[in-house]
Amino acid sequence: MIIQIIVSIIMIILIIFHIYIPYNTKFLGFVILPKVNNTHSMLDNIIDYDVDGKYTNKLTFDIYTLAHISAGIFLYLLFNYLGYNKKQAIFYSILISILFEIIENMQIMIDIFNYIVKFFYIDFNYTGDSIVNILTDIIANLFGIYLATILPVNISVLIFIILNIIIKYFEYKNFINKK
Repeated sequence: MIIQIIVSIIMIILIIFHIYIPYNTKFLGFVILPKVNNTHSMLDNIIDYDVDGKYTNKLTFDIYTLAHISAGIFLYLLFNYLGYNKKQAIFYSILISILFEIIENMQIMIDIFNYIVKFFYIDFNYTGDSIVNILTDIIANLFGIYLATILPVNISVLIFIILNIIIKYFEYKNFINKK
């Protein structure tokens, strides 16, 4: 029940952002919703298919949305395995999902991330997520948690594996294309 309430509230906020907030408006230094230049398609301003492109972590959905669904599944199954009851597992999974988004977008963490990935990526400069992407990442985590609560463990694990294979495929494809 709590998952549905949180998702509903965040979805309403996302809809309001997409309808009423002008593109590239900033709040607390974060872009709420970036505008993809030279496009007339609203879809281009919602989904980014790149692994580390200019709008990755900025638009509503990106390849890492799948990683957040996967993380939600993992967190719930972990807390469930550790012996927490269903309500506790949901609560701690949601808490960690939200805290991760806050910590991930702190300037010190962005700097640490950029320092580490410079050894693996060429010309990669992570600047943090947009507010719309942060909210979508939380929804994706909640969706993963929800799936893990309603599906058998073996199906949840299978979905977790499939999502991570898809992500790794796109990361590998991106890495090969940059060579």
